[in-house]
Amino acid sequence: MKRKAVSSCILQIVLATAVGIMLLSASPASAQVDTGSISGTVTDPSGAVIGGATVTLTNEGTNAALSTTVGSDGGYKFTPVRIGSYKLTAHRDFRPPNSATSR
Repeated sequence: MKRKAVSSCILQIVLATAVGIMLLSASPASAQVDTGSISGTVTDPSGAVIGGATVTLTNEGTNAALSTTVGSDGGYKFTPVRIGSYKLTAHRDFRPPNSATSR
């Protein structure tokens, strides 16, 4: 009878220890992320980089827009961007700036 009680007590200790180890080693749950980033390079059809272009990112659900002007490397990055459907446009005006002319 004592043997049953001792082995039952040992089993309870082993189970309690195992549960304790599992609880202590569990990693905390990570929160879901609802943002990301959109990046790229503005190029022409031949693949040449177009610096100075204006890139606009428009949320198709809300029509909220963000714009940036790319540098000489043509690179752009929008971050953070909420999950959704977006339209990305790039525009570059190749006309020379207005200047005064004298006669």
